[in-house]
Amino acid sequence: MSKHRIILKEIAEEVNYSINTVSRALRDCVDISDRTKKIIREKAIELGYYIEKKPLYTRIKNRPLIAFVYNNFFDYYFIKMSDIILKYFEDKYESVFIFRQIKKEKIGLDDLKFLMDNDVEIIISYINFEKDVLNFVELYGLTVVLIGFNSRFLKCNCAYCDERKKINLAVDYFLKQRIHKVYYILDSDLLKAKEMKDLFNKKYLKKTLGTSVEYIDLNHFEDQLNENTLHSKDGFLCSSSVSVEKIKKLKSIKNNLIFIINDNFECADFNVVSVTLNYEEVAEEICNIVYKLLEGKKDIYHKIIYDVYIKE
Repeated sequence: MSKHRIILKEIAEEVNYSINTVSRALRDCVDISDRTKKIIREKAIELGYYIEKKPLYTRIKNRPLIAFVYNNFFDYYFIKMSDIILKYFEDKYESVFIFRQIKKEKIGLDDLKFLMDNDVEIIISYINFEKDVLNFVELYGLTVVLIGFNSRFLKCNCAYCDERKKINLAVDYFLKQRIHKVYYILDSDLLKAKEMKDLFNKKYLKKTLGTSVEYIDLNHFEDQLNENTLHSKDGFLCSSSVSVEKIKKLKSIKNNLIFIINDNFECADFNVVSVTLNYEEVAEEICNIVYKLLEGKKDIYHKIIYDVYIKE
C-alpha cells in the first residue's frame, strides 16, 4: 500500500467511515453531506494529512504564479499596496500575476478551486476566507498572505492592524472635537462590523456621558438619516471609502465630521478625517514574506501588526 492510502485508512478508522467515503469527502464530492465532510476534514487536519496538489500544466519558464484576490478594484488601499508589491517583484523575479475579483465579502470554495486549478503558487488576499473554506486551505497546504486581517483560524502569513487602536483613535478624536452624536455606518463584513461596533460602543460610552451613538446600515442609509434631524456637531464613523462616497451625496451633512477608519481618504469639500498607515513600510514587509515563500521557506509564518495614525 502507498503512504497516501495508509493515511486515508487511518482517517477512516478514526471517524468510523469507509475509506471511499473519506476519499470522496476530501475531494468535496456532491454525494457526501456537509456535516460528514466537516467531520472528516477536521480529523484529517488533526492527523496532519494534506492533499498533494499536482500541477495542471507546466508554467512558462517555471516562473512563479502569484494571485491577488480582492473585492473592490477601486479601493485606494488595494491599488496602493498592489502597485508597490508588483513593482518589487518585477525587479526581483519574472513573476506571473493574476487578479481575481471576489464579489462577496469573503473567499468561497469556488474561488479557491479556481486558484488551485490554475496552479497558483502564492495567494495574496485583501479579503478573508469563509470559515468552511479554511479546512481546504490547510488540507491542500496552500500558501496564503492575508493583508489587513488577523486570521486566528488559518495557518498563514498575516499583515494587519490591531482594530482596537483604530477604534481608540476614533473615540479620542470624537471626544476631542466634542461631537454631539455619532452615526456609526455599518458597511463591511457583518461579523467584523458587529465586533467593531461593540468595541466602539464600549470605549466611547465609557469615556463620555450624555452622548449617543446610532448605528445605521449602509443599505438603509438615506431612509434612516432622513428620520433624524442632523446637528452641526454630529459625526459619522465609516469603515471604507464606499460609505464616504454615499454620504457625500447628502448635501445637508457637508459641515459634519466624517471619520473613516480603514482608508487613507481625502475629500476637499468635506470635513474628512481618516486613519492611515505607512504603505511603503507595510508593502516592504509583505514583499519580504513572499520572497521567503518563493525561496521555499514555506514553514515560516509571520504575523505583522502595522501601525496607524490619523490624517487630518
